[in-house]
Amino acid sequence: LARYYYETGKMDSAIIYYKKCLLIKSPYFYICENAALKLSKIYSATNNYVMSNVYLRQSMVCDDSLSQNIFKQNSNLIKKLNEKLEYERRLDAEAKMHSFIVFTIILLFVIFLFVTIYYIRNKQVKNKNQREKVKRIISELHIRGNDIIIKNDLRISQLKNEISLLNNKIDKFK
Repeated sequence: LARYYYETGKMDSAIIYYKKCLLIKSPYFYICENAALKLSKIYSATNNYVMSNVYLRQSMVCDDSLSQNIFKQNSNLIKKLNEKLEYERRLDAEAKMHSFIVFTIILLFVIFLFVTIYYIRNKQVKNKNQREKVKRIISELHIRGNDIIIKNDLRISQLKNEISLLNNKIDKFK
């Protein structure tokens, strides 16, 4: 409404409504700044420079308030963005740590698996070698045993022959 009166040249009505704009406590500081600038222009046009300066200063206060408000909003946004960035960095670090732990566990499992397989195969080879060695020893013992039995049988038959010869000699002496 104030702008309408200002544009139509009804300055008294424009002054009343621009002053009402200044009384409104609004977070929209540009309304205050715009109203104060318009009042400054109106009073300047009527050669009332004292009032023009008053409203010019008030527009600067509104502008400063607007700047401060924007600065606060920007500071809050920057703070929130930094917090979010820090949170994402922590999540990323945790994800990397989690991946590292999983990789380490898998690596340890694979190493354990290879060591176990190596140990089992080694054990199997040793067992196979031992079985072959035992078979070879048993075979050798069997062969030796047969040789000893044959020798003993020969020796027994020799001894029997000698005993029979001795018995014959004893019978001859009697």
